[in-house]
Amino acid sequence: MVATPLILIMLLVVVQLAVWGWAQQVAAAAARRGADTARLAGADPADGPTAARLITSQIGGGVLTDPQITVTHTSPTLLTVTVTGTAIRYLPGLALHVTARASGTREIYTP
Repeated sequence: MVATPLILIMLLVVVQLAVWGWAQQVAAAAARRGADTARLAGADPADGPTAARLITSQIGGGVLTDPQITVTHTSPTLLTVTVTGTAIRYLPGLALHVTARASGTREIYTP
């Protein structure tokens, strides 16, 4: 009798960890796409976060809730895209946060 609830809880923990791993992969893909887009020569500063948001909505399927996307320019030629959020919850009270970063060198056109 006691084993059944424990097995169900263990199953939910496994599902929650799998969803967290999926959310981590979505955040990493979004950060990479955002950095790749933002570093192109002549790119608008808003292009990186827009591309990252597109990835979180298209391949994320809602697994990454409340994604926050920031682009920081650490030097004139280096930028970093950071995607943070929370994996969707299947266990009440368990919030698993996700953070992914991708950096790249800005392309500069010199005639």
